Amino acid sequence: MKYRLATILAEESATTAGTKTIDLNVRDPISKINIVFKPTNSNQTMVGHPALCLPKVELVDGSDVLFSASGKELRAAAYYGRGKDFVDVLDYNISSECMFEAPILFGRFLNDPELALDPEKFRNLQLKITHDKALGGATPTTATLAVFANLFDEKVISPVGFLMTKEIFSYLPVANEHKQVVLPTDYPYRLILVGGDSAGKFPHWRMDQLKLSEDFDRKLPLPATDVDDLMQGLLDMYPPIEDHIIAQIVTTGTVVYMTAGYEGSAVGCSYGGVEKSIGFGNGAGGTITGYSEAATTFWVHTKGWCPHNFVSLPLGDKNDLADLYDVRELKNLRLDVLADSSPGTSDKIEGVTQQVRDD
Repeated sequence: MKYRLATILAEESATTAGTKTIDLNVRDPISKINIVFKPTNSNQTMVGHPALCLPKVELVDGSDVLFSASGKELRAAAYYGRGKDFVDVLDYNISSECMFEAPILFGRFLNDPELALDPEKFRNLQLKITHDKALGGATPTTATLAVFANLFDEKVISPVGFLMTKEIFSYLPVANEHKQVVLPTDYPYRLILVGGDSAGKFPHWRMDQLKLSEDFDRKLPLPATDVDDLMQGLLDMYPPIEDHIIAQIVTTGTVVYMTAGYEGSAVGCSYGGVEKSIGFGNGAGGTITGYSEAATTFWVHTKGWCPHNFVSLPLGDKNDLADLYDVRELKNLRLDVLADSSPGTSDKIEGVTQQVRDD
């Protein structure tokens, strides 16, 4: 076999919130690590998307942080990095597992021979997964955690580097104020993502404009640009995000948590029993509201763009290593985020970068 799927952590209880530290004692190059978290619902009262159950995932080598992002940020980076959808089945039904997968991608695609994590280049690799079942699903009472890795086996490769994804900033926006963030200039960029969940709000209802500046406006790779204009370009470049959801919808309206943050829509049919009519509205910010003629469990198919409300800056061909945004000769790289007039007071704006680390 040229490749193999390895179990890094066999499924174990993750009912008590905490941080699981796993020594990565593998020798073969790693293309992908997949974290599987399964909270078991105690009822049908949804509290959030299960991605929220992983507030932080880190890969470290001693004090060197190679990877650091939340579950929702990992998913947004995977979507924009692969240029393809991931289809989830989010089961918010009572006693069901609302399973969630968080991929850590070290290459542009699975089994990328040029970009992969070579454990032999590091001394003390550890994966640290912070989890809290209470943050997502439908009022979970128990949860499990498992970790798998896609490894190169008989195929010998010499990767030139690996994808390093990190949350660079997180803050609470103030209406109409600029937030200027100095970005690192140590490695070439593949992705720069800005966003974050905000129930019922499109990304451009929280962020009005984004601007990317080199050396104090000597050059503007991205002049001050309306976020809604950026999103229109993403609709043409990326496929829609689709979720298959099982949830109880009541007559007075039920907020259903989905992955898409922009232009969300949904259709549904009864999940067993007598058919009931259903309608949906306000598909924005990772939520959509369903209305049923009677309280019934439904199959719901949602569709939209901008996973977890993140937008991606246009940086070039992300699959061509020669076309990466190389910033290593710059003295200063700044991202300017202009907040909307009413961004909300409790939902953070977050920035995530993906660079090709080649040392």
